[in-house]
Amino acid sequence: FNAARDGILLADVTTKRFVLTNPQMCRMTGYTEAELLAMGVDKLHPAGELSMVREQFNRLARGDCEIVADIPVLKKDGGQIWCNVSTAPIVLEGRQILLGLFHDTTERRRNEEALRASEYWLRESQRVSHVGSYILDVAHGSWTGSEVLDEIFGIDSNHPHTVEGWLDIVHPDHRQTMSDYLAIHVLQKRRPFNREYRVIRKKDGQTRWVLGRGALFFDKNNSVLKMAGTIQDITERKQAEDENLRLEAQILQTQKLESLGVLAGGIAHDFNNMLMVILGNADLALLNTPP
Repeated sequence: FNAARDGILLADVTTKRFVLTNPQMCRMTGYTEAELLAMGVDKLHPAGELSMVREQFNRLARGDCEIVADIPVLKKDGGQIWCNVSTAPIVLEGRQILLGLFHDTTERRRNEEALRASEYWLRESQRVSHVGSYILDVAHGSWTGSEVLDEIFGIDSNHPHTVEGWLDIVHPDHRQTMSDYLAIHVLQKRRPFNREYRVIRKKDGQTRWVLGRGALFFDKNNSVLKMAGTIQDITERKQAEDENLRLEAQILQTQKLESLGVLAGGIAHDFNNMLMVILGNADLALLNTPP
């Protein structure tokens, strides 16, 4: 009891006051043994959790064997820790006693919250940049991808996440080329995946341009194990490039017409000079011609 690495508290079911505690519980909460034993159960938990704590007492009084729950515990310094609390009823010296085993999960919850936050910002950064990520299990021919990747492809969890399922999304004009590129250039020659190609979204039938990148990973025997990478929707960029090419073609055509105009103007000017000579001589000849 005294050497336990988890906190232990015993409370009277009727009075809801603590009757026994161990040193670890004092270390966890910052209270002395006397301070804990002078407290009621309600003082150990935030107000928002008291209804659940009282319900646990009632259930145990009705004969439930054990209840496990994650609940916050208040510390003496005003701080708060989270504990996984296992509770069970026992009889001690003729009294109904609630035995509570408190396992501190604060660090685990903090790590879980940090992981959730990291995953959230990764997901949002992918959404903003229109970039999805994937991991391809080469041996099984299956891949797992991020939510944004499914959005780019216009698929859901029911779509086969396999190489064949990926090729089914690729535009028919690029399908055989991409199949050969993956099989020969990437897997056989062991080169990085770096290719632009078109896909047809399953959800709405839209044709989109994507840029796929990937790198191979090998096991200890130097066999290809996985390929991890990203796929970015570059449709807007391709449309802008096409628009630039169209504008450049228009500018080139305009420049050609301008050049023709300058050339025609020069020829007309030279021809006009010759016409002036002809007209001048014709006028002189008319002066010597009878009416």
